[in-house]
Amino acid sequence: MQVIVYDKRAEVIAKRKVHWWPIWNATRAASGQSHLDPSDRTGSAVWRAEVRAGKSYLTRRWKIRTWHDLETRLGDLVRHAVGAAVRYKMPSADSNRTRWPDDPFWRLVQSRLGEDLAGMQSGAEPETVREVIREEYRRMLVRQSDGLAVSLAVSLGLEPDEIGHALSYIRDGVLEAARDDPARLEERFARTRERLTFG
Repeated sequence: MQVIVYDKRAEVIAKRKVHWWPIWNATRAASGQSHLDPSDRTGSAVWRAEVRAGKSYLTRRWKIRTWHDLETRLGDLVRHAVGAAVRYKMPSADSNRTRWPDDPFWRLVQSRLGEDLAGMQSGAEPETVREVIREEYRRMLVRQSDGLAVSLAVSLGLEPDEIGHALSYIRDGVLEAARDDPARLEERFARTRERLTFG
């Protein structure tokens, strides 16, 4: 994850991206502000803050894998990035940088992002989301195991009050397979651990 702050005006001029001036001026006009004059360095300053997140950061840290995940968690990710993970400070005489005040630009970034992405926040921390996913996965496995146990019980000719016998049959079969081929069991554990990344 990266947060990048840069002079967008300088980039627009250097790379001749002249289409940005009418875009910015239309936005400013809509909010009652005057147009930017490209020749006025101070009066036309445009600073941009970008939050960038790579695929592995999105999937491992935030469990964002689909567009729907992104829509519901983007606000949380950005809020964390500009509120906790990264700070843009104003240098002061204090030798301890952690005590430097936030730059006014940074406070503006935090405020705007908080407003603009309010509908894309769940408010949950990543570890909370991971635990919810783990628990839901466990419940799914129990439901599947229940279905398998009932199917096994019926195939063994058991009655509903004898379901415990089917569970014992499954347990004994799993333990026997583990004793017969422990290397295969270790290999299956390793593959499953690799596939089931909760955090």
